[in-house]
Amino acid sequence: MKEILVFKKFKKDPSFNGLFRRLFFPFFLLIILLSPATAFASAFTLNLNPNHGPQGTVIYLNGYGFAPEKKGQVWFDTDGNGKKSAKEPAKKITANYLGNFSAFLTLPEQIRPGWYAIYADVPAGGQVEAWEVFYVTTGLPSEGLPSGNLEVANTTPPDGAVNVQRMPGLKLVFDNNIIKGPDYKAITLADEDGNEVKSRIEIKGKTIRVYPAGMLKPEKTYLLFIPAEAILDLKRTSLAENLTLTFTTKK
Repeated sequence: MKEILVFKKFKKDPSFNGLFRRLFFPFFLLIILLSPATAFASAFTLNLNPNHGPQGTVIYLNGYGFAPEKKGQVWFDTDGNGKKSAKEPAKKITANYLGNFSAFLTLPEQIRPGWYAIYADVPAGGQVEAWEVFYVTTGLPSEGLPSGNLEVANTTPPDGAVNVQRMPGLKLVFDNNIIKGPDYKAITLADEDGNEVKSRIEIKGKTIRVYPAGMLKPEKTYLLFIPAEAILDLKRTSLAENLTLTFTTKK
């Protein structure tokens, strides 16, 4: 009984309340932070590169913070209804164990200039987790496309080539000597499912070469993506816009 009275005495004491707050408030705060509503909350992020371009542009997509190891899809909403329609450009994807994914979409050849949305539904189920806007241009400089005078002279293999060897040495020759630009590390080779291929990249003179680390998969379409400022000429001039090279391997 005496111990209970002592406890009541300290409970009424302001110093006890201060001690209580110091000792137990962090504990309750930790419980709140670890509650399911907080622990599983995540920010779905969808990045587009580029975020504008004319008909036929290849768009490289990166998603972050989605449900780990879940299947879903991304699509270009051509009719503006926010839902996946049968003829809209789409790609099925699977997020990795971190909830991240990569993929690429190609703009239709017959599409009007203007603002459109690209949606990500992961896991698949009809509920959009993330979306970003893309502006379809006519490709005219007056529309504010990045300026630059560095141009590609030729590529090996040519863009759109088929029956390409599964151990290709990709080569792009430019009209001027080139050096590494600020986005050099963003040069990416990926397959049609968005799986990045580890590669070694070399620059010498007017030429950039990309060597895949291993044998490519048979009958797969691959995309080499070079951001506009990944390479520069000696005057520090970049490409006019992002560069993409696609090819399909042989059996």
